[in-house]
Amino acid sequence: MGFVAINNEEMNIPQVTTWIMTTRDATEDKIISPEFAMEVLSKTNHFGHIKMILKNISNLPDDEKKKYKEFVVSCVNAREMSDEAFASLRKLACVCECEEEFDLTNENPKLFRKTDCGGITSDHDYINVIERREDQVSRVYLVGRTPDLWARYLGNIKEMVFEENAEIILWNATLPEEIDVSRCDTINLGSCIIGANRKLKFKEGAHVSFEEASDMPKYLDLSNCSWVDLSKCNLSRVEELKFREGSTVLFCDTIELPRELDVSPCSSVIFQRCDFDDVKKITFKNKEQREKFMENVSDFYGEIVYLEEDVRANAMLVDSGMDM
Repeated sequence: MGFVAINNEEMNIPQVTTWIMTTRDATEDKIISPEFAMEVLSKTNHFGHIKMILKNISNLPDDEKKKYKEFVVSCVNAREMSDEAFASLRKLACVCECEEEFDLTNENPKLFRKTDCGGITSDHDYINVIERREDQVSRVYLVGRTPDLWARYLGNIKEMVFEENAEIILWNATLPEEIDVSRCDTINLGSCIIGANRKLKFKEGAHVSFEEASDMPKYLDLSNCSWVDLSKCNLSRVEELKFREGSTVLFCDTIELPRELDVSPCSSVIFQRCDFDDVKKITFKNKEQREKFMENVSDFYGEIVYLEEDVRANAMLVDSGMDM
């Protein structure tokens, strides 16, 4: 499909509106033809005008809608689009059977977008296109606070980005090469294969679930997360695990724990049916914290470190003039 340049010198917005309505009303069925729709693109990029055409097309039978394929694809060929316009055009692209061409033609950095319409499961055509593509998609930006990507294949995406305050469900999904969750309020990565070398950055105060996730990162920085679920995870290969001050952490049926575990920053830690055989050291803030966190634990025989006592001991060494 060719690029349609906009000539803004000929008509202003009110003039374009009058021109579209006059031309439409002059036809017997008050229908905007595919040819006239293309002509409109040479005069405007205003969503109000695009919406007038889309509303006109929406009243047509599906067979008639297919005639507007060139218009649909040309709308996003190096042209800026609002999210609302993009979503409407994307749905029409599916009817016109040109969704793959539509996605490839769209040159906006937000290569692939979705509006907040109740989650991806209720509007699955957006992600279906990506799952069918054999080539790698460079960047996917999902618009919407609650994208549900449960068990979806996202492995052919190089980078996936979410909008501010999103609450995402990626349970059992095949993850993209890179995934930016740094602006998300809630992230569910349950049953995902995370990747030993993957670096995840979380938003301050985020809630994160890794329940049943595998191949966990060697360095897992959860120091921004206020609530973390590490239940049923294999954490034996995790070399560094950081928690946020005042956070809540769940270890339920976690068979493989890290060799060293520092839970001193946490306000609440729940250990239920965990295997401590390979754990060599656990660091607590003080004895009271250990008693609270380990209330249901009777089979840990490794080293216990109390952070406050170490601090006091070091202070005493300094005061006495001894070398530390």
